[in-house]
Amino acid sequence: MTGADSRRFARPGRRGAPDTTVTMYQPTRPPCSERVAIRNLSYHVRRWGEGGKGTTPLVLVHGWMDVGASYQFMVDAFSQAFVDGLEIIPPDW
Repeated sequence: MTGADSRRFARPGRRGAPDTTVTMYQPTRPPCSERVAIRNLSYHVRRWGEGGKGTTPLVLVHGWMDVGASYQFMVDAFSQAFVDGLEIIPPDW
């Protein structure tokens, strides 16, 4: 192994170890979290965007044992042109 390769695989705490600092993901489009009453039950939903009167929201449905917050990465990846005037709603059932 060359010097560069050995530094890349060095154990933390040893001289020459790589920086192992982890930065938490920072959303570029933070959601609004709220509760919605449907048929006398309270459901948690996240919302991105305002939408407008007469516009159809984009509803993102996740599978079992997942949460609406898992769509944060996808919503952040959408282009600004796509999300302008759009309301995005992933409900937590």
